Amino acid sequence: MVLMVGTSIIGDRKAISGAIGNVDLIAYYDYEVLRFFTNSVCRNGDLLAGAIYSHWMDANEQGLKLGEWVRIGDTMVRYIPGDGRGLYEIKPAF
Repeated sequence: MVLMVGTSIIGDRKAISGAIGNVDLIAYYDYEVLRFFTNSVCRNGDLLAGAIYSHWMDANEQGLKLGEWVRIGDTMVRYIPGDGRGLYEIKPAF
């Protein structure tokens, strides 16, 4: 399966706690949609959502790599850049 991220996402509700505006609120809800999706496809959905979020925001705490499969919980994830989008291929690790 391929997940395409082509939007800003904010994974921490505290980051939008001020009167920031609708764009940041939408980015927070986009992250919640990401969490819903990842929790629907694997047992470690929050871990997977966090890894994708961290990579998309350039922190890359889980070490996702361009074109290489990386194990995240019970999934394998590979990042492929797109035109202003990130494509994350996801498959079971077993």
